[in-house]
Amino acid sequence: MNLIDKLLATNAKKFNEKRTGKFEVKRISEIIGEKFEVTLQEIGTQEYQSIQMEILDRKGRPNYEKTYDINCKVLLKGVIDPDLKDERLQKHFGAADPLDMVKILFKGDDMTDAVETIAGLSGFSFDEKEEKEQDEEIKN
Repeated sequence: MNLIDKLLATNAKKFNEKRTGKFEVKRISEIIGEKFEVTLQEIGTQEYQSIQMEILDRKGRPNYEKTYDINCKVLLKGVIDPDLKDERLQKHFGAADPLDMVKILFKGDDMTDAVETIAGLSGFSFDEKEEKEQDEEIKN
């Protein structure tokens, strides 16, 4: 069976399904006294890369001060449960908008790890070992 036959034998709708996963927000688990898991979903490649490109200034240089805001935007797009756009939730926490909810719920390593999980679901890898191996290959 050649590659075209293999593709034709698949359910084409599966290619449009978003990958999802669970992520424990450890800080919230500690606060509420039980495991607190959110559901994350992949972000489309173009949208994910568009968000990541916001780190660049007008001259194309990275402005790392924007990292926090970029991470918040990735989380806003990637968190599907709880619904961060729920007005009751925002009101309860005094959040001005869904992006503010992200800032309230995700802090420190929870934020970084959740963003990396969304990146992984979206087809991007942040494996430090893999990056080091690629750097070594480039040097050689």
